Amino acid sequence: MNVTVGTSQLNLAAVAELCGGVLVGPNQPLTGLSTDSRSVFKDAMFLAIRGERADGHAFIRKAMENGCSSVLCERLPQDFEGSAVVVPNTVKALGILASFVHASKKRKTVAVTGSVGKTTTKDCICAVLEKSYATEKTQENHNSNIGMPMDLLAMRDLTQAAVLEMGMNALGEIEEMSDMVHPDVAVITNIGSSHVGLLGSRENICKAKLEIVHGMSGGTLLLNGDEPLLSAYRNSDLQVMRVGIRGNNLDYRAVNLRYEADRTTMDLYTPHGIVRDLTVDVLGDAGVWAMMNAFAVGDLLGVKENKIREGLKNRAKAPLRQDVHSFADLLIMEDCYNASPESMKGAVDILNILRNTRSAGRKVAVLGDMYELGDMAPVLHREVGRYLCKKVDELYTIGSLGAEIARGAMEAGFDRSHIHVNPDVKDNEATGRAVVQGLTRNDVVLFKASRGVNAEEIVKYVENHYRTEYSWIS
Repeated sequence: MNVTVGTSQLNLAAVAELCGGVLVGPNQPLTGLSTDSRSVFKDAMFLAIRGERADGHAFIRKAMENGCSSVLCERLPQDFEGSAVVVPNTVKALGILASFVHASKKRKTVAVTGSVGKTTTKDCICAVLEKSYATEKTQENHNSNIGMPMDLLAMRDLTQAAVLEMGMNALGEIEEMSDMVHPDVAVITNIGSSHVGLLGSRENICKAKLEIVHGMSGGTLLLNGDEPLLSAYRNSDLQVMRVGIRGNNLDYRAVNLRYEADRTTMDLYTPHGIVRDLTVDVLGDAGVWAMMNAFAVGDLLGVKENKIREGLKNRAKAPLRQDVHSFADLLIMEDCYNASPESMKGAVDILNILRNTRSAGRKVAVLGDMYELGDMAPVLHREVGRYLCKKVDELYTIGSLGAEIARGAMEAGFDRSHIHVNPDVKDNEATGRAVVQGLTRNDVVLFKASRGVNAEEIVKYVENHYRTEYSWIS
């Protein structure tokens, strides 16, 4: 990861003073940062980070040979020549540096977390705010205590609003990121089962997500009012507001939902009255929550209603997330970026919505392993299988955990002859061949799995081999 630092006022001596470190060698300006010794750019500072798989300190010499002019590290190799800032902890020093730069810009700051829909919500909020503010957001999956501060440092000096996605693998991580940026508005999209294998329960996941308020001093917290684990949350230091579809005491409520193949239209009750015919290019509950959160954030930060509508209408979609497109006579939904039990069920619901927009064709689901569910993984996969029974006409599963989806479906009464299991998660071509062989005209096909399954490879195989005039081409 490489970034050009969006300020010219920092030098290595200032970095050392901020981070409680020691400057070694000549002082020089800080112009950029890099975490990858193989792809550094000239005159950047190399961040030597200790990771689970590799220790960046082993690559300090290579980074300098490749063009870095300085290093931020916890220790230096023997006979080091050059400039460095040596700190107790490189990751924490990066956070301190990003926090200092971010605070100096006095930007509006919106933080987004949750088990499902973080990126869609972040993108919708950014699309709304950029109609009234110079707005930037964290990129792709830069939602960690390394990726988020790197993106903060790369933001332009004139940026007026920052929309920051916060993910986590353990308790304390979101607290650290919240303390780094002190959000004006924080959003919790929902509480799901992602990371239950790491945190042990949905209650602990909820606790981790609520860490987002730790760095807030006043401001507004937007909660999913349809989530029971959040319904009782109160905080006298914040304005707590709720968005939802079915919950009680909602500040923003979606009603009169209307689905088309590529968009959702709804009416929205707000604290100021009802907004009619609000439209965004996402489907399902997660999309509706994203749209409501974006409207609420825009509302709170003074964006006019017509500008909010325009922003939602023109939102740029992230790749591999709920990408619905036609191919030959098929309608394909490619949602291969990540998966959890909640998002898997939501995707099956969207598959049914998509099918209802067509006059013919079957509902076909190609579903793979969901990761980071720990000892609960088999049970949660079978739960998804039971959920999709009678909602899907043909089921293909990928991986050993995907096979548990098939097992749950059969336990719920799904016809075994319409279930196809490939337990080898590394053989996506075999799944692709089976899918192509089984497709019929006008089918609506969902592809969804955790990122490590690479289910997009199956989509490519199907699109390379399927033809309208044949049910299968070998």
